[in-house]
Amino acid sequence: MEQAYNDLGLIHNGSEAMKSFETMQNMDENERKALRQALLEYCKLDTLAMVKILKHLEELVK
Repeated sequence: MEQAYNDLGLIHNGSEAMKSFETMQNMDENERKALRQALLEYCKLDTLAMVKILKHLEELVK
């Protein structure tokens, strides 16, 4: 089963990602590391979605 945005721990959408990136500068190191990991997980899922969309579009134009 594939992971969904709702399954992510701290960040579930682009707005949360932008806000969290901005607030990282005011966090202690442990909080920053946790949020950085959450951002990486969100970005990984976002990138996977874009790759799947591209593959689907490529199939449509064949």
